[in-house]
Amino acid sequence: MSRKKTLAPSGPSLFPDLVEDTRNGDVNGVRRKVAAERLPTNTTTHQHPIHRWFNFIAGFSPEFVHDCCDGVTARDPQPVFLDPFTGCATGPLVARQRGFLAIGYESHPFFFRIARAKLAGPDVLPQLDEIERVLAKGFLQPKPLSSLRESPATFLRKLFPEDSLESLLGAREALTDAALCENDLDPVCGNGLP
Repeated sequence: MSRKKTLAPSGPSLFPDLVEDTRNGDVNGVRRKVAAERLPTNTTTHQHPIHRWFNFIAGFSPEFVHDCCDGVTARDPQPVFLDPFTGCATGPLVARQRGFLAIGYESHPFFFRIARAKLAGPDVLPQLDEIERVLAKGFLQPKPLSSLRESPATFLRKLFPEDSLESLLGAREALTDAALCENDLDPVCGNGLP
């Protein structure tokens, strides 16, 4: 199986005002105590900007990565963070926030795209604005569930109200019509529907 590589250059975060210092439980200057047994789990990810865009059960917390990076920063003026199993990019994202050069490898194509979306630089902000505009338009133009194959439609009806699914299908069609579905940001924006 071949591996894909993502390179996350150190530098400013996509949303610097939201990600000032998440080390050891600090988010926007608010200190949270994180129990040691929760550090190697993904149970705090939903509390962090960008990390919460997509969460995976096998991930670990940003606080855990900060703790792992603490000793390295003191020894190396230009540290490099290498993550051979990047997953949803928790490790490279935290490393980049701390000024590390972050290199990650991920063999699963879906997680690779999630990682690329989370590690996108500030140059993608205009794309985010366009994606948001197109999604808003698409949500207002729902599409019938009959456009889905039977098996996915049956499964998704168990998870979401029908009107929500129809709105999501409208948003996906709007992204497709605007040629935004091959963008690395589209998994964050709802292109995971079958």
